[in-house]
Amino acid sequence: MHVVHRGFDTIALSVQANISSELFELLNTERERAEENRAQVPVTYGGADFDLLPYGGNGYRFILKGGPLDVTWFFKKPNARDPWGIRISVGSTLLATQGLGYARAYIDKTLTRLSVRFEAHQVSIARVDFCVDILAPSFELAPENFVIHSHANRADYLASQDDVRSNGKSGRFTSVTFTKKDGTERVMRVQPAALRQHVKGEVASEAARKAIMTRARRHPHLLPVWDAEARAARSVNLATVTRIAADGHIYHFPN
Repeated sequence: MHVVHRGFDTIALSVQANISSELFELLNTERERAEENRAQVPVTYGGADFDLLPYGGNGYRFILKGGPLDVTWFFKKPNARDPWGIRISVGSTLLATQGLGYARAYIDKTLTRLSVRFEAHQVSIARVDFCVDILAPSFELAPENFVIHSHANRADYLASQDDVRSNGKSGRFTSVTFTKKDGTERVMRVQPAALRQHVKGEVASEAARKAIMTRARRHPHLLPVWDAEARAARSVNLATVTRIAADGHIYHFPN
């Protein structure tokens, strides 16, 4: 395993400031043109170049892209009752190639060109993503190794001899055939991970845990399983079973 790169992936900032009325009028006019053309339009102000999108979003009147550096600018219509009028999202391109120090200097320089005045305490960090890129040629994705909540839905494609498709909660399904002494068979779809959750996991109640422990001491011949179709715990009496078949393996029990 080799760490190829580590660093900030996304940073979103909110600035307690508003754009000037002059900049607002320019952007408002250009947005009308962008809406008419249904395409972004280039905008230049104070020496700063942007691409203005033909729409806004999340309360922001204008959304601008800062060229090839993967920076997105969000501006609200100036409003004295809403001083947090600017949001900036710095993407991975700038952060990975230039670094955090360059990104900060770029933001300060651009806001200065836009005639936006603010102090350090007027900047709020809204979101930070940190990434680690790892090269691991020998890594194999094993669905059984994932730890998920018992109520979470999960769909796996398990590439085995028969290519089994499963869709359910808390891990894979296993089809088990129990053969009793009288020759009758019972086929059950069990879910080992779900059983562990309901017996030992966070969804298991204290009473359920105690009941399982008591049953294990008093009736060691009972095998607890999770019936995936009935979505309930079951007990298989091994004293009455002579054969169990699961996942291509067959187990025989003497009478």
